[in-house]
Amino acid sequence: MVAAGSSSPTYHCASVNVVCPNDQQDTPAPVPAVESDPNNDESCPATQPDWSGPRQACDASVLTTDCLYDKYECDGFEEYAGYITRCSCQEEGDGGVLYCAQALVQCPDVDAPQSCPLDMPREGDSCAFATGQPCQYNPYNCPDSLDIHFADVCECSPDATFVCSPVGTSTADSRLIEGVHPNCHNDIVDPQCPILSPGSQNEACSIDSSILCGYDPVSCPGQDDPAPIFLTTCQCLENSIFECVSPPSGLDCDGDGTTDTGGGTPTFDICFPGDALVEVQGESFVPMNQLQIGDFVRVDAKGTYEPIYSFGHLHPTRKAEFIEFRTTTNMKPLRMTAKHLIYEQRQGLFIPASNVKVGDILVSSAGDEGVTVTSIRKVQASGLYAPFTPSGTIMVNNVLVSSFIDLQLSTSISTTSMQWLAHMGEFPHRVMCYYSGFDCQGETYNEVGINEIYIQPLKFIREYLSSSSSSTVSTVFMTFLIPILFTFFYFMEQFLLLLSSYISMTMMGLLLLVVLRVGSSSSSWVLRMKNNKKHVE
Repeated sequence: MVAAGSSSPTYHCASVNVVCPNDQQDTPAPVPAVESDPNNDESCPATQPDWSGPRQACDASVLTTDCLYDKYECDGFEEYAGYITRCSCQEEGDGGVLYCAQALVQCPDVDAPQSCPLDMPREGDSCAFATGQPCQYNPYNCPDSLDIHFADVCECSPDATFVCSPVGTSTADSRLIEGVHPNCHNDIVDPQCPILSPGSQNEACSIDSSILCGYDPVSCPGQDDPAPIFLTTCQCLENSIFECVSPPSGLDCDGDGTTDTGGGTPTFDICFPGDALVEVQGESFVPMNQLQIGDFVRVDAKGTYEPIYSFGHLHPTRKAEFIEFRTTTNMKPLRMTAKHLIYEQRQGLFIPASNVKVGDILVSSAGDEGVTVTSIRKVQASGLYAPFTPSGTIMVNNVLVSSFIDLQLSTSISTTSMQWLAHMGEFPHRVMCYYSGFDCQGETYNEVGINEIYIQPLKFIREYLSSSSSSTVSTVFMTFLIPILFTFFYFMEQFLLLLSSYISMTMMGLLLLVVLRVGSSSSSWVLRMKNNKKHVE
C-alpha cells in the first residue's frame, strides 16, 4: 500500500483477530496445540514433514489415508480434535511422494453429537468426537448365521463432519432374494433356517433342534464388536413345530434406562415391512423390498393395476413395531404399522390398523365375502415401505389397504373422511410424480426413511396446529380451510382424469380414422388394379 503524498512506497501493517468458523454460533475458539494424530497410519512420518525441505518419499500402495499434524482443540468438546496440516501420499514416478497442505480451523457446531448418534446421520452433518471411531448402522445377518454385519458406517472426519459410506456392494443383477440383505446374495446355499421369520408359533419345521435361527438383529451404533442380539429367535422343537421368542425390548445404548433400538416406531409410521407381498402385473407376488417406481401393482379386489409413482416411506433395514393380522385365508399374515389405514368391510370405510378387532372383515382378492380377522398381535420386523399409487390403495398380502395413515389432525375429523383427506393432501405430490410424467426416482428420504417431499405438508399442518394457542384458529383451519383446499384439489384431479380420458379417446379416434383411411385407400388401389387388368385384356 502506498501512503498518500509519498514519493516512494511505504508499508502499512496491521494485526487482525483470528475468526474461527462457527464463532457466530457462540462456539468457543480453539486452543492452539501442536501434536500429531495418534490414529495416523504407521507408515506416516512420526513428526510433521519439513515444509522447507524436499518432499518425503512414501509408498502409495501402503499409505492410503491422510497423515494429520498440528492438533487443535475446541473448548467444550473433550472428545474432538482437529488437525491443521494434512499430508497424503500420491503416486509420482516409480514411487510416491508426500504432499502436505493446511486446512482452516473448523470447530463443531454447538449442538454437534459427541458420540455416535442413535439414528444414522446424513453425510456432512456436524460431529464432535475423535476420528477413527466408526459408527455402525443398519445391522443385518445372513441366513443360518448369528454374526451381525452392518450396511452403513459413518465416521467423524477431521473437518468435524460425518462421512458415511455403505459396506460392501451387491453383485445381484436382478431382484434380490426375498428377505435377504444384498450383501448376502452369494452366500445362500441351501439354508437350514427359513429366510423369513416363521409367521406363527405353529409353523411346521424339519431342521435340527440345536439350530438357533436369528431374525432382526439390533446393535448400538458405537459398539466395535456387537454381541448377537436378535429381536426374534426361533428353534425347531421335537414335535417339528417352530418356537419363536421375542424380547420385551431392544437395547439401551445411552444408559438412560429406555430402549433405543428395536422398539421404536417412526413419528410418521406409514409403512409395511420389507417381506410384505404385493401382486405385480406380469410377475405374480413380489416382496415390498423389491418394488420399484413404475411397477404396476394390484390396487383393488377387482384386479385393477396401477403404477407406483413414489414411496412415502422407504428404508430397507430399519426396524419398527407392526401389528400382525391372521385371517381365515391361507395367505401370509398381514403386518402394518398402527396408524396405517385398512378397509373394514362391515363399516365400509378405512380405519387405522390399531382399531381393527378380531372378527372384523377385510376386503380380499380371495373372494367377494372378504376374510375374517382371527388373531392380532404386535411383532418386530425390518424394512419400512409405503408405495404410493394414483388411487391411494394397494393390495398387500391379498388384503385391501391404503397408501396412507390416520393423520389425527383433529378430533373433529372423522375416520370416514380420513382416507379422502390423506389422498387429497397427497395431490400436489401426485401431480408432480404421476400426472406430469416427471420421474421421481431421484427423491430423497431422511434418516428414518420418510420421503422429504411428502412429509413437508404433514409437518406444516401439525406444527401449525400444535403452535396455535387458540382452539378457534384450529377449528377454523380444520373445519373450513383444509376442506376448501382439498375440495379444490379433488375437482382439479377430476379435471385431469377427464382430460386424460379425452386425450385418450381423441388419440383412439384419430388412430381409427387413419386405419379406415388406409383401408379405404387400399381398397381403391385394388379396385383400380383390377380395372386396369380388364382394360389390358
